[in-house]
Amino acid sequence: MLMKACVSSTDLDLMQFSVLSLQSLYTKRIMSKEGLFERYRLTRFYEKPYQTRRRINYEKAKAIYNEDMNRKIQFVMRKNRHDPWVGCA
Repeated sequence: MLMKACVSSTDLDLMQFSVLSLQSLYTKRIMSKEGLFERYRLTRFYEKPYQTRRRINYEKAKAIYNEDMNRKIQFVMRKNRHDPWVGCA
């Protein structure tokens, strides 16, 4: 049994557009993970020294906060502890 499929040119254009949009999405995701967008944003305009100091101090504080929160989350997420709620009984 032979079947014929009718595919119009608009369907092909839409399929090609969706493939291109997915490729651009993946490319943007990779670039953002590597920090290219951040670097581009920072080098578009001159950053005054006080702004640089504030940004760097903010990034340091954020890194410390994230490290502490990740440690707390990992502690709470531990499984198979003998007494998971120590001191709460």
